[in-house]
Amino acid sequence: MNIKQTKRIEEAIQVAKQLHEGHKRASGEYFYEHTIRVYDKLKKLGVKDEDTLIAAILHQALEIGPAVEAEIAKKFGPDVLKMIQNYKKLSDIKIEQDSPKKYNEKYVLQTYINTADDIRTLVIRLADKIDNLETSFALSKEKRLDNAHKALYFYAPLARIIGMGKLAVQLENNAFKIMFPGDYRHLERVFNKRLPKIDKTTYDLEKLIRSLLEEHNINAKIYCRTKHLYGIFRKANYWRSMGRNPGRNYENMHDLVGMRIVVNNEEECYFVENTLNQLLEAVEDQRKDYIRKPKQSGYKSIHNVYKVTKDIWVEIQIRTTQMNDLAEFGPAAHLLYKIGDKDSDSKAVHKFKKYLMENPLWFKELNFWEMEKALEEYKPTTPFSKYVYAFTPKGDIIELPKGSNIIDFAYNVHTSLGHSCVGGMVNGQLVKLSYEIKDGDHVEIKTLKSKKKPGSDWLNMVKTGRARSSIRKALKIK
Repeated sequence: MNIKQTKRIEEAIQVAKQLHEGHKRASGEYFYEHTIRVYDKLKKLGVKDEDTLIAAILHQALEIGPAVEAEIAKKFGPDVLKMIQNYKKLSDIKIEQDSPKKYNEKYVLQTYINTADDIRTLVIRLADKIDNLETSFALSKEKRLDNAHKALYFYAPLARIIGMGKLAVQLENNAFKIMFPGDYRHLERVFNKRLPKIDKTTYDLEKLIRSLLEEHNINAKIYCRTKHLYGIFRKANYWRSMGRNPGRNYENMHDLVGMRIVVNNEEECYFVENTLNQLLEAVEDQRKDYIRKPKQSGYKSIHNVYKVTKDIWVEIQIRTTQMNDLAEFGPAAHLLYKIGDKDSDSKAVHKFKKYLMENPLWFKELNFWEMEKALEEYKPTTPFSKYVYAFTPKGDIIELPKGSNIIDFAYNVHTSLGHSCVGGMVNGQLVKLSYEIKDGDHVEIKTLKSKKKPGSDWLNMVKTGRARSSIRKALKIK
């Protein structure tokens, strides 16, 4: 059955539209559109529990007032209402901008986890934060940075602690783009250039490995990926702190490309490793056997780094299906992804709820050592740059030399935009053409349709060669 077509989901969408009728966000969109996107994010992640999806659609319902509680309980049941009530408690916890960096960071996380009461509430909260980041460009620069800071230093570690790595990656990349737009832009550019060669190499390698394993009747699942941008940035900064040079274009880092090979049992794991060792050149001191010595969290896998070509290394993880489920979704969260989409009487639903009843504190009992280790990874620094990086209204990053102004920004987007430029809105405030662009500014160019040429004094104002060339051409100056 398609979840999207169930009557309860459709009814929840209608209730959300009614409750939030006329309510708009800072971006100008209707509030219920945000709640539907949160629901869509969970669906794309593979969440099938109908109660969780309904709670996602209605997660802001109690902001209207407590009177709606009875209606929600009657239409959707006490389980949905409880999740929404817990969500309201979470949203009422005020996290100060710098609190996750202070000495009590682990206690802030512990309080948050305790308040959630149910992992499903946390999952909804994390999806909500991802959407807030993606639509944050309508906010002030200060608020946008505040949201990104909390996502990077609080919500992303929280996602990793409870085993929701896929949500953590989305939080990290979105926050990275807002907090360090220059480094984000550079990394994106480097990898877009290298990606075709990486894709071809990993495709050929996967095909060869699959063929060799099939000869021994091993039907493996093989997944390839490049590490997410923030993960690369964070590791590069760690290298620098240890006196190692990652390279201007990260060419010295060996594990930017990952491959995961999932097999049926431990014996096959070691057989696959032995096969790879005969096929490829292993990088010394990079092997880690978490099967024989699991991590404290229970994580199991074999890790190796192999040199595939003269400039491409691949980190290969080998694990069983059961190990993979635990690594991907955490000790109980993986059940959330496996819940059937039939109805509340399905066996999978009962299995999940039974697990929560038998282990109600599984994610509350995470010790502070685990939290501290997760948080230690979130200490990015950014090198000095001669450029500034600002955002268009759509969230695209524009790179400009330091000292560039509104005119430079306009011409960098498009020549016609530059010609018709009369001013700008920066972080929601009207500014003059001479305003100097700063890192992270959100810039909207104001134009006049009747204006087709630049001002004659603009040549003395602009910083970039692109703007100067366009102005000279328009004014027919040689």
